[in-house]
Amino acid sequence: MEFGTNVKVINSSLGDCGKYDPETNNEMKKDIVALYTEEISLHENVTSESLQRTKALIMGAKKTSSHYQKKAEKCNAGM
Repeated sequence: MEFGTNVKVINSSLGDCGKYDPETNNEMKKDIVALYTEEISLHENVTSESLQRTKALIMGAKKTSSHYQKKAEKCNAGM
């Protein structure tokens, strides 16, 4: 009997969760499709930023490689 009462108290308190916080209240009202759409959008943003950083790193590596390749060619030409 006591267990059932505790569950009722917990369930009724969950309904009030975020009731007075507009941001939390809006999040609680979202349906599953909206939540998944938001999650996918966040993943797309992270992926895009990661891709941009990767491209910049590759470009930097190519420039460095080219620089040392030219130095090696000068060194080999002098021999």
